[in-house]
Amino acid sequence: MSELEESKILSCFNQFEPAKVVVIGDLILDIYTLGKIARISPEAPVTVLEVQEETMRLGGAANVALNLKALGMEPSLIGCVGDDISGRAFLDQVEAEEMSSYNIYFEKGRQTIVKNRLIASGQQIVRIDKEQTHPIFQAMQDKLFNACTQELIEAKALVISDYAKGTLTPELLKKIIQFARLRDIPVIVDPKGLDFSKYLGATVIKPNEKEAYLAAGLENFEPVEKAAELLLEKSGSEAIFITRADKGIAVFEKNKKMVQSKALVRKVKDVTGAGDTVCATLACCMANGWSLSMAADLANVAASLSIEDIGCVAVTLSELSKRLLEHHFTSKVFEQSHLFALKQVLLDRPFVLLALQECQLFSAALFHAVRTLNSRVVEDERGIDSPKSLEIVVYLDAGTCKKDLLSILTSLEEVDYIIEKGESLKSLCEEIHPHEIYSFKEGVLQRVSHFDKVLV
Repeated sequence: MSELEESKILSCFNQFEPAKVVVIGDLILDIYTLGKIARISPEAPVTVLEVQEETMRLGGAANVALNLKALGMEPSLIGCVGDDISGRAFLDQVEAEEMSSYNIYFEKGRQTIVKNRLIASGQQIVRIDKEQTHPIFQAMQDKLFNACTQELIEAKALVISDYAKGTLTPELLKKIIQFARLRDIPVIVDPKGLDFSKYLGATVIKPNEKEAYLAAGLENFEPVEKAAELLLEKSGSEAIFITRADKGIAVFEKNKKMVQSKALVRKVKDVTGAGDTVCATLACCMANGWSLSMAADLANVAASLSIEDIGCVAVTLSELSKRLLEHHFTSKVFEQSHLFALKQVLLDRPFVLLALQECQLFSAALFHAVRTLNSRVVEDERGIDSPKSLEIVVYLDAGTCKKDLLSILTSLEEVDYIIEKGESLKSLCEEIHPHEIYSFKEGVLQRVSHFDKVLV
């Protein structure tokens, strides 16, 4: 990515605003049964899983909503579950995640979809599914459509999360897509199945590479561009957003060349839920008016975080910001008017702010001051971990002679971030809330014991 592209994505990320996003689709209760295998059963030649922990998580469309919430959006989840113990457990989990269950309905005679993953020593050994995939009743379709029309009034995007479990009938899909598009609300579809024509009129359809080839009726050795072209024609959508595992994300828009965004993979523990993370990130970007190419870059960053943990994991805005800075921005320097990503990274993390407010050059005394601050530690609030080093954020006001100084400070390993061209130190501290503040004047490092002294 060029410096111009880096600047553009940073500028957009700094204008990332919370928005309401409606999510409708199949609701799944994910159960993770973790344990160890230490013996063979005396009853049959099979291993015995000794259960150590069992957790419940939100899956399907609910995982998309959970990812949206973690990214600072306002998700409105719509769907149905069975009138059974699992369905009630699902609603309890929704409320535990502090999301509204107002538009989640019980359908009598239907079984809640449950996927139980049995994991031994970090390795999934089997998955047990309980599900019914017949279409929901007409009365339930009407309930979901009415809920969708109400929630879309103030929404900036609609996500359709299709797991082919019977919630999203062709009739319901047609009605909600038409309703959203008539109101210029972008529609993002995470598809399932071979027939993409049921998503006619969607803004973006996001299949993975395997799904794209199958839906296009092509072998996987044929060009991915050919598959995308066929899917654009079949679906009538404006764009196809194909996730390609370690090859990244390919974006195809009508009458435009393919845009390929490279994957950012560190370690892979579990790809479960990565597609939901990408879908949620794409919806965030579209709700904020981003281009699809930049959305692909951000989605790749989010996906790289999602696959580093076992199970469906909601990537937080803070985690995304930190990884985004690590991968896309080589400079430590931020203008105060472009602090969104940095604020998310510093959230709930202890750091010291070093204010350099006078015209000065770099000196041995200043270097010693930086080294002194770098050795500062703060006790973990929980009292169970070892003390943590304070990160150093340097503030340079508009009056500081900083051309050479900025270059040297940037090169210092001890300095984590630099903020320049600020309106005032007061407004900065109100935004980022430093753990401690120090000033450096006339060769002396001095802690500001009362924030009022600098907040003027």
